Amino acid sequence: MKLVKNRPLGLLGTALFFGCVNFAAAGNPGITGPQYDSDGSFQLTPYLPEAPYFLNDIWMKKGNGNWQPLVVGYRDYSVNVDVSAVGDYEFKTRWYNPSPQPGTYSGFSNSIVVIVSAIAAPDTPGISVPTTDTDGNYTVSWSKAARADQYKLERAFNGGSWTLVQSNLAYSYTASNQAAGTYSYKVSACNVSGCTVSNISNITVTTTDTPIPGMPSPARVPNVTVITWPSVANASYYETDIYQNSWIRIASGSSTSAWYGGYTPQQFRVRACNVNAQCSGFAYLY
Repeated sequence: MKLVKNRPLGLLGTALFFGCVNFAAAGNPGITGPQYDSDGSFQLTPYLPEAPYFLNDIWMKKGNGNWQPLVVGYRDYSVNVDVSAVGDYEFKTRWYNPSPQPGTYSGFSNSIVVIVSAIAAPDTPGISVPTTDTDGNYTVSWSKAARADQYKLERAFNGGSWTLVQSNLAYSYTASNQAAGTYSYKVSACNVSGCTVSNISNITVTTTDTPIPGMPSPARVPNVTVITWPSVANASYYETDIYQNSWIRIASGSSTSAWYGGYTPQQFRVRACNVNAQCSGFAYLY
C-alpha cells in the first residue's frame, strides 16, 4: 500500500494545479537466520527499524516453552546467539521507539525456527583477580563464555589442593576475610558437551597489625548498659568482655558498640582483631 500526498505543481492563469508524490509506507519487522545449526552458536539478522521506530526487540522460545526477551533495545545488522542445549529455537522481532516515554512498539514479525542438533563445548573463559590485597576482601570475576550454562570456580591456598567455592551462572565471586597468603583461582565453563578451563590467576593477601582501639565510652539506657568505641583502621571485628569474678565475652563482631542488659559491671575491656585473627591489646574501662 502507498500513501499519496498532494503538492502544488504550478499556476496556470488563476487556476492552481496539483500533482501527486508517492511516499513508501513503513516496512514491517522481519528476521532471518539459519534453519539448522550444529554447535549452538549462530547469527540472526533482523531488519533494521524504519521511522518512526529506532530499535529492535528480539524474543526467543525453546520448543513449547514461553517467549522470553533475548535482546532489548538493539540496533545492528546482526545478533550472535549462543545456546547450551539441543532443540528447536523460535525467534521473532519487533521495532521500538523509546521517545516519548513510555515508548511505542510495532507488531511482532513472523517467527523463524532454528534447529540445533549438537552443542560444542563452551568457549574458554577469561579470569580476572587482583594481584595483591591488604584486607582479605576482594572480587574474582570472569568473562561470559559462549554456550556455557554453568561456571565452576575453584581455589587453592598456598599451593595446596583445589577446592570448589562456587558453581552457578554468575560471573563473579566475592571473597571475604581471607587470611594472609597466596590464593590461586581458576574457573571452568561447562555445558552438556564438557568444560573448558581458564588460566590460573593468583592473588597475595597481606595484612597489617591492628592498632589498639580507643577507650570505650559507656552510655546508659533503662535496664541496659551500652558501651561504644571509635572504629580502628584495619580492624575486621571487635571482642568485648565484662568482668564478673572472671572475664566474660559479651560480644564479638564488626559493631563498635556492645550491651549487657540489666547489669552494671565494674569493668569492660575491648580489643580489635584483623582478618588473620591477630588482635590488639585490650583497652579497659573501669
